[in-house]
Amino acid sequence: MEKSFVEIDIDFGKVFSQVFQKRFIILITSCAVALMTIIYLGIITPAEYRITSKIYIVEKENITNYSNLQYLSREVREYMKSEGMLKEVIEQNQDKKIDLEDLKVKLLLSSNGGRIITATIRGTNVQEMREIMDSFIKISSKKVVSDLKISEVRVLEESSEPKKVERHIIKKSLMYFFATAIGFVLIELLIRLFDNKIYSRDDLKNDILDTELLGIIPKDNL
Repeated sequence: MEKSFVEIDIDFGKVFSQVFQKRFIILITSCAVALMTIIYLGIITPAEYRITSKIYIVEKENITNYSNLQYLSREVREYMKSEGMLKEVIEQNQDKKIDLEDLKVKLLLSSNGGRIITATIRGTNVQEMREIMDSFIKISSKKVVSDLKISEVRVLEESSEPKKVERHIIKKSLMYFFATAIGFVLIELLIRLFDNKIYSRDDLKNDILDTELLGIIPKDNL
């Protein structure tokens, strides 16, 4: 038994034309999303600040090999940001609303692979951030000296002046604008490509009906 197939041609020009007819809806929706992004980042969300502090580690045995120095620096950073260390900092700052997971995210440690380690904390309450940073440096410095192969930790730079974190409001709003517009267009294209409903006389094709179209009976007369 032979199987018969009906070949259906997709008129991409017509599909894009139908999507283009909704350009104003796409534009208005994208602008609304971008505007909400600006309002959220610029007005609703409080400004975020960054405070840094730098320490210098002095090892018990002078290390001249750079790879060994990198390993020591990484070991010190991992130990300074261990859960036990952070819990001790939180216990000393019980009056502040901060938990372990929150502190893990807000507190960052970085190094160029040498003896200088930079601690950075981010948040909205400057005074609270400064107190947490000071207690963190104080506690971690003592712990590092007592538990690791470090003879001394020198504070090169105490809590710096707070710097406002750039939120790139315009950049993010434009990103959401184009993402919304592209997403809207793709959804409309998929709907039009897979929509086999008949909306007008033009949607009927003789190669599908296999007959001539004489006319359309209005639904009200049925």
